[in-house]
Amino acid sequence: MSTPHIQAVENAFTILKALMSADRALSVREVANVTGLAYPTVHRYLLSLLDAGAVKRLHDGQYISGWEPIVSQDHIEINDTATRSVFTLHCRLLAQDLGRTVQAAILDDNMVLYIAKAAIPGFRSIASRTGTHLEAYCTGLGKVLLAYAPPDDLEAYMSLGDFTPLTPSTITDPEAFRQEMKRIRENGFAVDDEEFEQGLRCIAVPVLQADGSAIAALSVSTDAGVSTPGDVEGFADTLKKRAQMISSAL
Repeated sequence: MSTPHIQAVENAFTILKALMSADRALSVREVANVTGLAYPTVHRYLLSLLDAGAVKRLHDGQYISGWEPIVSQDHIEINDTATRSVFTLHCRLLAQDLGRTVQAAILDDNMVLYIAKAAIPGFRSIASRTGTHLEAYCTGLGKVLLAYAPPDDLEAYMSLGDFTPLTPSTITDPEAFRQEMKRIRENGFAVDDEEFEQGLRCIAVPVLQADGSAIAALSVSTDAGVSTPGDVEGFADTLKKRAQMISSAL
């Protein structure tokens, strides 16, 4: 049996598929008839998908898909109206599950570019918003994206210059950083352990394509003073499951 949040994702994509398959705009009632979902359920989901940019509402109240094709042969590309909507939706659901701020990012010109964020008030997180660029070597998202990058790309990144220590915990030694990359690939997740900001711990996992490369990454932020090694493992496991769901949806 599906858990409530997994069922929510299934319902959302059932509605999206109905709109993508239609050759015209559909009313809420028509979407309900096509999907077999209750009218109030469809109406509620369409409003959430509209807010996430995954659907568009026309002046007459009917809906069309806000998605555009995002798959090109064997490679997936980040697209403002499609893929980013998927990440926004999953970040929100994941933030509800974990009760912590969740973010998604890609590598852009050797920097971390945040493409989605779901904030939970009252909990610490990196001061960022969608569209923000941050350094990769000292953030969980950046480290996991670098760890899953082709070896030549990683070496090219490391040749750009010295790593500036932002906190006493920032990894600045090249060999230590290479060992960190190896450890991340072995574990399947990265930890920014107060390396970007003292008192803040971030756990990140890759969102993988079919060839094993990372198209993006997901992270959760927590207070370093209260999270335990067991918490880190638990967060990582939950993130990995969500990352697999995103990979399947793309």
